[in-house]
Amino acid sequence: MKKTIYIVFFLISLASFAQTEQEFIDRQIENIESQFNQKGITDYFILRFFWPGASYVTVIDNTRCDPYPDSIKYVFWKEGGKNWIKRVSECGVSSDVQLTDFKPLDFFVENITRIEKDNVLRYSYKPDLQVGKKTHLFIFTTSHSSMREFKFHAQNGSFTKHIDTFNLTNAEDKKNLNFAYNNSLPVVILSNECKLIIEKLEEKRIFETIIKID
Repeated sequence: MKKTIYIVFFLISLASFAQTEQEFIDRQIENIESQFNQKGITDYFILRFFWPGASYVTVIDNTRCDPYPDSIKYVFWKEGGKNWIKRVSECGVSSDVQLTDFKPLDFFVENITRIEKDNVLRYSYKPDLQVGKKTHLFIFTTSHSSMREFKFHAQNGSFTKHIDTFNLTNAEDKKNLNFAYNNSLPVVILSNECKLIIEKLEEKRIFETIIKID
């Protein structure tokens, strides 16, 4: 009985810790949005990557803070005619990093209508064998797929987009009928470019976080 109580208490403690960290991140996002509002910045977006059901092995390193991957949020905006990104996590808020190659905010503003309207379609395929004149369409799914979550903000309001990256893939034996369409969507092009930017910056450890002050 004592062992069971200990395990339950441990799980509750982990949940409470995660909730506290997420609350900290949400407050930092609110602070950033408040600053944007004061500066008159209306066009920006927040991107998060997450893997439902995934688990991570944490390597303890007291010399640096490694944030939990699912909780990290990346803020993209334009200020002073330049495109910027910053990372927000339980480790703190990073310094502003200027983007000079692909410019996410310019792309977002230029394609905002399609980004808001168009949605990624489910992975679908047709079997080689058809019955009569009927064409059978099948939905192909997988568990624990990588997800991308966008929260877009513009002058006319805000909207959210979720992308299941499995729907962007293609298999030899089950051709995804929506593969070309999905990968041509502006929101997918934007997410792929942002992912490449983030991977390069994370690899070089460009996001130097400030001391957590709350």
